[in-house]
Amino acid sequence: MSIVEFSFTDHSSGWTVKPFTLKPSLNLLVGISGAGKSQTLGNLFTVCKAALAAEYVPGDCEWSLKITSPEGEYLWRARTRAKDDDAGVDEVGGAPNGYDDYEFSTESISVNGEMLFERTPTETTFGGVALPSLSRDESGVRLFLSDKRIRPLAQALARVRLSYDKPLRRVILDDGLAWSKIRHKSSKSLSDLARDVALMFPLKAYVLQEKFKADFERLVLSPYREIFPTVTDVRVDLAAKLFPEEAHRRPRKGRRIDVAIRERGVKRWIGSEGISQGMERTLVHLLELALSPPGTVLLIDEYESGMGVNCLPAVTRHLRERAGELQFIITSHHPYVIGNIDKEDWLVVQRHGSEVSISPASSSPSLNTSSRQDAFIQLLNSDAYMEGIS
Repeated sequence: MSIVEFSFTDHSSGWTVKPFTLKPSLNLLVGISGAGKSQTLGNLFTVCKAALAAEYVPGDCEWSLKITSPEGEYLWRARTRAKDDDAGVDEVGGAPNGYDDYEFSTESISVNGEMLFERTPTETTFGGVALPSLSRDESGVRLFLSDKRIRPLAQALARVRLSYDKPLRRVILDDGLAWSKIRHKSSKSLSDLARDVALMFPLKAYVLQEKFKADFERLVLSPYREIFPTVTDVRVDLAAKLFPEEAHRRPRKGRRIDVAIRERGVKRWIGSEGISQGMERTLVHLLELALSPPGTVLLIDEYESGMGVNCLPAVTRHLRERAGELQFIITSHHPYVIGNIDKEDWLVVQRHGSEVSISPASSSPSLNTSSRQDAFIQLLNSDAYMEGIS
């Protein structure tokens, strides 16, 4: 699956992302700082989460999201509103007002141009048939999750993932039983493991390392050692195993998942707290690429953050190898990243007040050159880039 088109408006602030289209492979959002790249990425992720979880529903917002999948093209539109605190329980099946602050006011889902679900302030229809009042706390995607016509849309939205920007060490297990279940995880193949949406990312990394050693070596360890030649090994495990002396002094820390590296000439494991941000982020990206099933949409904000000149070329190469199988939507203003991704994949971001416009580089005549280097220089000097905020 891939995201085809997106637009978003926050009516409370006036923030607006005008409709823009995306390629099914690689999309690099470029523009000066403050143009709206990161916020646009955040808006997109929030909308995808709002489809599946009521706690993500943004207030007084409106959006349109078009997605293509093997089952067809889906167009999901919605408008949210603040709840009426005096109404008590809003509708049949709804939670008492005040439990959540916002609800769906209007909403529609069409498949291949045919309206399937429609909700207005006064009525709801599905397949052209009027329905009794339904909870407005949940989206139509979630309400009709079991319907075979809606399920592909829900599955597609569940595959939209924000690149893991938290240290791997933040996962703390509650008890030994949870760890035992993870250790005996019955993933039949790497594809099976990658499709497991219930398992947290650091724990999937552990299963990859333990059950699919050859894949871990080929997809993670070997390229990581190429980038960092002093590294001899990488390990994802309980901190209690990696650093038993610390676990004895601080038991809670011992239940933490950690990632550690071995370096040539160093006797002990070096935990994530002791490695650089670039080393950790590089490892995270390699693990993400290894553990993302086909059809994943991966959102990466400030892609270059923390990674130096020794990391960016290799990670970018691996990322481009999977573009098309995965859809990437990336923000960056780093010269290396922009200069080494084809200008056909650039989306130039401009902001006028609180209105954001995003357009392909091909729409800027000044960037019409066969040389990627020339296009990069011209981008930096173009009106589209320099006037990114007005």
